[in-house]
Amino acid sequence: MRFNQPDGTLARIATDEGALYRRLDTIATHGEHIIARLDTGEGTVGKLLVDEDVYARADKVLSEIEVLITDIQENPTRYFKFSVF
Repeated sequence: MRFNQPDGTLARIATDEGALYRRLDTIATHGEHIIARLDTGEGTVGKLLVDEDVYARADKVLSEIEVLITDIQENPTRYFKFSVF
């Protein structure tokens, strides 16, 4: 950042504080919209937050994937066939 030059970052912020306010207001408005959608269960993340059944099923799938990965690591020949020729 250039503090001592009239075209530096702080100078632009100081001379156009209205633009900064509008930008921050837009960010806050979008944030409120996203949070409202999450609260009502919209989208994948919203459903995970609101619907306990969706969360439980997703948790079960992740647990089963962990078991599968562990079994693949411990018994790779059960899943993969290797041959040189």
